[in-house]
Amino acid sequence: MSPAPRRILLLGATGTVGRATAHALVDCGHEVVCFVRPRHAGGRSPDAATGMPDAVVVRYGDVTDPDSLASDGFCGERFDVIVSCIASRTGAPGDAWAIDHDANLNALQLAERAGVAHFVLLSAICVQ
Repeated sequence: MSPAPRRILLLGATGTVGRATAHALVDCGHEVVCFVRPRHAGGRSPDAATGMPDAVVVRYGDVTDPDSLASDGFCGERFDVIVSCIASRTGAPGDAWAIDHDANLNALQLAERAGVAHFVLLSAICVQ
């Protein structure tokens, strides 16, 4: 028996693991809001929503900025679960601290303040 559908905020949905996670969560009947970085200026990169399940809501902002995550991601709404698939692009120490550590810590603290019951971190730290 599968669990009751949950309302989930998914961070890092544009990566390989994040995109697969978005599809799996939607396939299980969950309501998924994906918080992703905006397209780069000049439109050279594909839209982050490309390849996402039709059922997800995509919101744009800066996961490294707690104010953006709160106002552009959480939007004052209720979530049952936060799933974080965010990871640094380079794996360099400064990038890893800023993304893998600080951004996840900020997300966890915001989730706690918002009364989110579960925080799931899908991490590939040190895979390189």
